[in-house]
Amino acid sequence: MQESFKRFYLSIILCLCFFTISGCTQKREYKLSVNVSAETAWGKGAARFARLVYEKSEGKIQIKPYYNMVLAAGDQMREIRLLQSGGIDFSLNSTINYTPTIPDLNVFSLPFLFPDYAAVDRALSAKSGEMIESILDDHGLVVLGWGENGFRELTNRLRNVSSPEDLEGMKVRVCSPIYIEIFKALNANPTAMVWAEALTAFRKGVVDAEENPVVGVIIPYEIGDYHKYLTLWHYSYDALVLSCNKNLWETFTPRQQNLLKTCAKEAMAYQKELARSGLEDALDLLIGEKGVTITNLSPTQRFAFRRKTRPVYEKYAEQIGWDLVKAFENAIQSH
Repeated sequence: MQESFKRFYLSIILCLCFFTISGCTQKREYKLSVNVSAETAWGKGAARFARLVYEKSEGKIQIKPYYNMVLAAGDQMREIRLLQSGGIDFSLNSTINYTPTIPDLNVFSLPFLFPDYAAVDRALSAKSGEMIESILDDHGLVVLGWGENGFRELTNRLRNVSSPEDLEGMKVRVCSPIYIEIFKALNANPTAMVWAEALTAFRKGVVDAEENPVVGVIIPYEIGDYHKYLTLWHYSYDALVLSCNKNLWETFTPRQQNLLKTCAKEAMAYQKELARSGLEDALDLLIGEKGVTITNLSPTQRFAFRRKTRPVYEKYAEQIGWDLVKAFENAIQSH
């Protein structure tokens, strides 16, 4: 009889262990960290993902978006560390903010790597995309989907910029070391500062220029109120990655994992469509309501900037690893 009770209790313990490992012991609510406000295309993509997961799981998986980096107290780099440690469950973040922790993601910021959105799509759906996802997995993060903040374009308050010479001496707000080196190569005067400080600097005219996606940043933050010149030069691409803490991921059942990835794919397709389809209207608004002069560089003009920044490209390609960079280049050139 005593032996029967032992077997009974042992079976209960084994069952509890099984259910924990298989993902049945899960949180009531998961935290999704988002860098920006809910009103942006970026924020709307996060909201769509959370809603789709709730609906398709019939309320069994509840994800709550937290906007404007509140979970990381406004610190973009801290957000990534919290995601890796499990303090944050999911994140929709720019790859720029991953680079201090995972330098390989500087591949997206290489100057003038991507000529257009079709090239971006080819790279992320090819071997190069698989390589990036594997790198993130090695750092404890599972990629669920790819969104985008868009191509980073240049605005300034001084003059039209159509050649590298036009940037000489211009004080430009930037957000990462690779961008500092790019603008130094163009003889500009780059300065790194957090976004809240940058907005104040633009209002006061302390900083002459900045570089950001049109739909994602320039429009919602009304940069056209301070800068009357916009150059569309596609010098850098700002990818968004929807990712999950790897330890958390392994608590989900295979069916739940498939559901999460399906919802992420749908939500990020929606987010990209918002970011891309809104560009024409955004440019019309800048011209019509803000009085902004827009310069769209020709291939020849763009090549002049690319040539000047090639040493930066090669320096960072060495740090990233030429295998990864070549995989991206091959995918981009495969059309």
